[in-house]
Amino acid sequence: MRAAGLLNFLSLQLGWFACVLGAAHDREWLGPLAVAALLGLHLALHPRRRREALVVLCVAPLGTALDSLQQVVGWIRYGGTPLLGLLAPAWIAALWVLFPTTFHGSLGWLRRRPLLAGLFGATGGPLGYLGGERLGALEILPERWTSLGGVALLWGLTMPLVLWIAGRLDGRATPERSGQAGARSGSPHGRRASADVGASASDGG
Repeated sequence: MRAAGLLNFLSLQLGWFACVLGAAHDREWLGPLAVAALLGLHLALHPRRRREALVVLCVAPLGTALDSLQQVVGWIRYGGTPLLGLLAPAWIAALWVLFPTTFHGSLGWLRRRPLLAGLFGATGGPLGYLGGERLGALEILPERWTSLGGVALLWGLTMPLVLWIAGRLDGRATPERSGQAGARSGSPHGRRASADVGASASDGG
């Protein structure tokens, strides 16, 4: 893993522990405060900070809604105060602010692998909640395996979706493909350009 990817991964871990441990010890403010600092540093160093900020702004509400749904259907009970009395608490929302910063960093290798991204979400999602429960920040509700199965399903569907959204918002994938297509000599535009050059050379002769 490159140094930038490693730092990106460590930033996510630091933010995760700050949010989870803060919630577990009645210091809900700790996680959002740490995430604000980490996000500010990330954007300050990012070469395309406006597009990166747009990815965060679009993905974070979707992820917060996902975690809120898991609470509403009775799979997960989070420690802390629910936002607006119904949504997941602020420390969960803060995690979803930080998580998209990995989509072009330490998790960038998943962007064009939707099946692998789905598998990653279906396994990593439940493991994250199990870790949060072990540290005292949340509770996985009975039936336990039914709840974990639902979490796995939602995360398996969500990971490819949010990575696709990030790719579309970032605007990198389409220009790269267009540029590659235009560079191919076998393309219609390439053949037309070659024909024009040949015609010009004949006229000059």
